[in-house]
Amino acid sequence: MANSKQKLDPDKIFKLTSRINSTESLDSLLDTIMDTARDLLNVEGASLLLYDRERSDLVFCHSRGLKSESLQNLRVPKGKGIAGTVLETLKPIIVNDANNDPRIYRVIDESIGFVTKNLVCVPMIAQGEIQGVLEAVNTLDREQFDDEDLNTFLNLSEIAAIAIRNRLLIEDLQARLDDIRNLLYIVQTLSTITELGTFIHTTFRLIIHAMKCERISLVLKSQKTGHWFLAKSIGFQLKGKKRLIDISRGVISRVLKTGQPIFSENKLPDNLIFPRRNIYRNDSFISIPIKNEFDIEGVLSISNRKDGKPFSKNDLDILILILHYFRETYNSLRSRERKQKLDSFKRDLEIAGKIQKYSLPKIPELLGGLEIIKTYLPSKEVGGDFYDL
Repeated sequence: MANSKQKLDPDKIFKLTSRINSTESLDSLLDTIMDTARDLLNVEGASLLLYDRERSDLVFCHSRGLKSESLQNLRVPKGKGIAGTVLETLKPIIVNDANNDPRIYRVIDESIGFVTKNLVCVPMIAQGEIQGVLEAVNTLDREQFDDEDLNTFLNLSEIAAIAIRNRLLIEDLQARLDDIRNLLYIVQTLSTITELGTFIHTTFRLIIHAMKCERISLVLKSQKTGHWFLAKSIGFQLKGKKRLIDISRGVISRVLKTGQPIFSENKLPDNLIFPRRNIYRNDSFISIPIKNEFDIEGVLSISNRKDGKPFSKNDLDILILILHYFRETYNSLRSRERKQKLDSFKRDLEIAGKIQKYSLPKIPELLGGLEIIKTYLPSKEVGGDFYDL
């Protein structure tokens, strides 16, 4: 069979760079890189695995070829398999006899029903930072990968790494600008609200919009019974006794005991019970305590991102900022509401006093030759007759 693999000559480099620089999103960029990788090496499949710095592993982001959809979001631990070894050593690897190579991470092949015969894997490094790895599997027109394939793939990985790093920086900046706009919108919207119930409901709706989530809940402590209960929720409902929260175990219990937020990207913290786990998209959620000067007043939780993706540390930081403003404004509104009730009570008391004053008998100024000096004082602190004479 004729060799149909291509070379990454200057003309192709220019065209590839132009395509990469013209793409509008990271997904489009990764599609371009994968199509180019398959065309250059003429292989059955090609995959791009991005480095997840928070978990220190690789995640399949984009693949081309047989079983490519099954690879999406699968993870490879650092040091495991060829890709994990390349991540750890930052050195490229060629394997031409995968069946007999113990370094092959067979968990992936077995999970998607694929057979790897040979492969080449190279790191993607830009500005001294690892971005991920590129991997091509199973040559179609020859028995083995060679040094020429490796050099071609390394050249592609350099272009890809720079493009990915730049695009991630741009998207991160855009995300931060979006966060700032969301925060400003939230502050401006809530600052116009004067009624406490409307304030809480609007805050929930704004958080759902900003966090792109489907579920949000607020757990508070009853001032009468001391029990913790579900005060408000969107995305689900609990009725009757089910609204009472068991604080001996679970997420709320952990938050109340530690006084710290719980952030789960997509894996539950150790020894943590997640009630009704089957009704959630994944294990990603955020629970944050709402504190006053002395203790915890409540716990706010969000879960189920609408796009199915996990929450990020940035989401946690943004939610903490929103709740800080929520707590300050909530306390201010509650104090204002209490003052309004007190002022209303005082006004009612004054009106009642005036009404009752006119119903009292009139005392003469002179009685039996005696001059009488009188005054009526409202008795505001006792029941029964309203006035003391």
